[in-house]
Amino acid sequence: MNKKEILQQLEKRNKELYPLIFKDYDTMKELKDYKISHKNVFDEYYSNLPKIKQLKWDLMTPKEQAKRLELERKIIAKKRKKGRL
Repeated sequence: MNKKEILQQLEKRNKELYPLIFKDYDTMKELKDYKISHKNVFDEYYSNLPKIKQLKWDLMTPKEQAKRLELERKIIAKKRKKGRL
């Protein structure tokens, strides 16, 4: 399996898990109970996120990577500027 297929598989799996993770609860107790009983689902979802991010990065061309880094630098600089004002 190549990186693109792995990425697609992980994204598909996280799309399936998303509704299980982000549900509405009436009380905090319900949320805590649900988190405890579905710990493996939460762990899988959140452990897939860095893998997806890394695979997306690996599949980018060097030019796309440079563009992405420049955009992130601009965003960080803008946030810092706003924080100082």
